[in-house]
Amino acid sequence: MTATSLAEARNAYRRTRALADTLVDLRRRFGGDLDQYLLYMTAVQAEVERSFHPVRASAGMNALSLAETCGLARETARTKLRRMTEAGLLAMGDDNLLRLPDLAAADREYGRLDPIAAPRQ
Repeated sequence: MTATSLAEARNAYRRTRALADTLVDLRRRFGGDLDQYLLYMTAVQAEVERSFHPVRASAGMNALSLAETCGLARETARTKLRRMTEAGLLAMGDDNLLRLPDLAAADREYGRLDPIAAPRQ
């Protein structure tokens, strides 16, 4: 194996290990339900996008939009979203749109994904 291919193989190994570690953590945090995490990160992305467009500052996402975006059945998504709302991960507004309770939650989630983008040496 050449030095370049060895370095590439090590880099691929580190990235794969970081992804596996992250998925294990997500599975633990979301009770084994990675679909729930997918719904949550879709809401996180919507919040971050909203912060880039102040004109749409009142925007949120409804359960149907989240379900369609994630490719989940509407009732399945509603059940999972209700659990996340009860756990305080999401907040339901008076307009029945789901939002993060605070934008700092998005920063925390992106921070948890950092090891995938830049795995330890």
